[in-house]
Amino acid sequence: MAKKRVDDEGGFDARNVVDNDGRFSVELPQREAKSEAKRRALQLEALGEELVALKPGLLEKLALPEDVRDAVVECQRLRDKRALGGHRRQVQRLGVIMRGVDAAPIAAALAALREEGTQQSPAIRDAERWRTRLLDEGDAAITALCAERPQADRTSLRQLVRAAAEERTRQAAKPDTSGQAQRRLFKLVRSILEDTPADGSDG
Repeated sequence: MAKKRVDDEGGFDARNVVDNDGRFSVELPQREAKSEAKRRALQLEALGEELVALKPGLLEKLALPEDVRDAVVECQRLRDKRALGGHRRQVQRLGVIMRGVDAAPIAAALAALREEGTQQSPAIRDAERWRTRLLDEGDAAITALCAERPQADRTSLRQLVRAAAEERTRQAAKPDTSGQAQRRLFKLVRSILEDTPADGSDG
């Protein structure tokens, strides 16, 4: 039996070509669109995980949409409670929320924070380290800092540490609480380490 050619009956006649062109022109873009959507979803989830990894002080620097910020704070709360399953589900929920916002400014702000971190001076890093220690250890850290820097005003330092610690506790229950006292503590600690007067501003 002679082998059929593609233009014999049952091959690709003009109608087949039109039908198949139409079919493939629809299906291929759909497959590409699904692949692109999956890639974007993974990128947004990764961006969300980077937000969750930020310390509260750094998170405050980002102008996040309210629903994104609330989801990030909830992720951090679950992570700190070691609720791993809940934390993972919340991260995925954060990724879903971020699909509805313009993520480009958020990614740009995170990149700027990373750049800022690489350029951070030793004095700033020391001030951050001491502030964290003061908030975590209280009087023991105050005594250690005053021993290292005798010019420090112990009374003012203790008052501000107490206020900042109480503020941090309130933030754990109500994330939109201002971080003013913690910023003032950072400035006071930095002024002590650099042996310069604190400017007294909250900025």
